Formats: sequence, structure tokens, C-alpha cells
Amino acid sequence: MRLLIKCLLMLSPFLLPKGALAAQHGRISSRSTDTGSVDFRDYKDHCSAKSPAILGLGSEAGGALDKTTAGRKLREWYQDSQRTLKQGGSSVKKMFPFFIVLLGIGLILHACTAYETKPVRVEMLSRPTASGAALWDYLKAVNYANSWRMWPGKTPFYPGAEPHGSLLVTYVNNQAYRAIEERKGMFPDEAIVVKENYAPDKKLAALTVMYKVKGYDPEANDWFWATYQPDGKIQAEGKVEMCINCHGAKRDNDYIMTAPLK
Repeated sequence: MRLLIKCLLMLSPFLLPKGALAAQHGRISSRSTDTGSVDFRDYKDHCSAKSPAILGLGSEAGGALDKTTAGRKLREWYQDSQRTLKQGGSSVKKMFPFFIVLLGIGLILHACTAYETKPVRVEMLSRPTASGAALWDYLKAVNYANSWRMWPGKTPFYPGAEPHGSLLVTYVNNQAYRAIEERKGMFPDEAIVVKENYAPDKKLAALTVMYKVKGYDPEANDWFWATYQPDGKIQAEGKVEMCINCHGAKRDNDYIMTAPLK
């Protein structure tokens, strides 16, 4: 009860009508917190005659409240506050639209950043070694299809060509995405590109992955290549000659066939 009274008194300058309190010209004596009971005698001295509900809070017996008196006075205070709100004189009512706008802005900012933060968290995992099995385990651990973004400008199931599927969905990790957006012309180390290969009926047929590992294969821009069946079984991995020869036609585009990097 004491805690509730103290909270109400702290909020009273904002909830009561203008002129109801003169507390803005002084503070309640610290004696109220030293004695363990709420002492309203000093508080009375700072209140104007326009606040009978507050002026009557103190009892005749030393200023301390019993539960019955406190409950009655708090009900009176509440009823007076409600009348004030209806009259439109409360600063809380005036500030209400501001708080609604502020809340809306916060929700919008949260919605805009929620998607961007997902890739950041998963990228904290240790990078895999140049191994088909390790790379597959990493892709499963980060749940790339839900945490990574698609290649900028590419929609799901865009047209593909042999040796890939008739339809493609391409995902990239953060390093690769930034390089594409900033048009750097080359992917940095640890960039990963996952290309899902689909049949015309949109059934997943295979996954082809490019993973840049520093020093792995300088002659082919350090790309590690891997091809997987939908269940993760490795079909090819490493310095895959067929992949290098085909993508070599775009050597000046960092072996990338999907889109220009500059």
C-alpha cells in the first residue's frame, strides 16, 4: 500500500489538473522514507487549495495513514483523476497520441531490422574446412534457406540451364551479399553461394555450392566446389574440373555465371 501511494504521488504532477499541485516548487521531505511510513505533512505545505483529495491524505495522528483511510483517499484521488481526464485537462491525455506514434515507430524499426539481424547471428559460427561433408554440415547448421538472403534481383525459381536445373533458387551468405551489393567485382574469402537446382515440376534435384577458401586453389580464385543430392550425399567436391572449366568462361567475373559483380 505504501509503495502504491508513493508511486501515485510521483505521478500526480502529470495526472492532476494544472494548479492542483505546487510540488514543482519543492520536493517532499525525505522524512517519509526515513521513518518507514508515508508522512504527508510536508507534502501538504506544497499543495494548493484546489486539491482537496491530496490535502486530506494525512491523518491527524502524525501524518501516517491506516489502510482504511488510505484506501478511501486513494479512491477519491482516482475518481478526481478520472474526472480530470474526461475534461481533457490531463497532460497524460495530451501526450497519449505522442506515445502511440512513438510506439508505432519502434515497431516499424523492429520489423525493418528483424530480417537483417538473422544472418548476422548465424555468421558467428566457425567456417567449415574445404570438405564436402564439413560444408554440408555447416549449411544445415546455419539453416541457410531461412537465414541467408537470395541473390539480389533474383526471384525464386528463375530460369536455369544445363548442367544446372531448369529452375534455380540461389542463396548467398553475408560476405557474398555485401560484395554483390557494393559491386566489388570479386567475392571475399569465406563467401558462399548455394544454388538449388529444380526440375520443371519444382522438385529439388541437386544443390551446387561455391565456397571461397583462402589459399585453397589460387589458380581458380580459391573456389571450393561441391555438388550434393537433396539428402546431402556428395556427388562431387574439391577442385572439380567440370565446374572450373565451365565457370572459367567468366574468370574475369570471379567465376560467377549468375550476374555481373561490377
